[in-house]
Amino acid sequence: MLSYSQNQIIETGLNITSFSSKGDNVDLNYSTDSGIHFFASVIEVLNDNLWVGLVFDEFNSKLGLEQINYKTNYLGLILKYSNALNSSLNLTTDLSAQKMISGSLQSSDKIIELSKNEYFKGLLITPSLGFEFPITQLRFITTYLGYKFSFSLNPLNNSDISTIYYTHRIGLIIKY
Repeated sequence: MLSYSQNQIIETGLNITSFSSKGDNVDLNYSTDSGIHFFASVIEVLNDNLWVGLVFDEFNSKLGLEQINYKTNYLGLILKYSNALNSSLNLTTDLSAQKMISGSLQSSDKIIELSKNEYFKGLLITPSLGFEFPITQLRFITTYLGYKFSFSLNPLNNSDISTIYYTHRIGLIIKY
């Protein structure tokens, strides 16, 4: 039964991301860089297990010796599922659909706006899998330390080059 959340979630953390681009004579693997993650639940779909919310992610990466930096910001919707395996461990999975709201490629001599680039148009789909460990529990608030791994791709990309983001996320989750 769909209801407004009685149990809310706020999640914030650090995305550690690398990109892989392939196609049209391109085969590049970028080194990792960090960005922020933020999620806030809007609707609790199943009691203390399934939420729908808003998500913001920075997915950033660097390309080796050329000192090329990718900085991207995405905003969208997320479906988050959490299941307690025992009293000290939750298994979590989520699926998000996000749109780039800003992004740039920066090299030593130029800056290219990515949000208008055909390679980055469309929706970024991101499934993830992870764990949450409770670290504090008060009367109505529980704080968790979490880890997730995700990969993000754009199935609507019609260009000859596809980019996949591989992300490790470490963060704090507050359920209240």
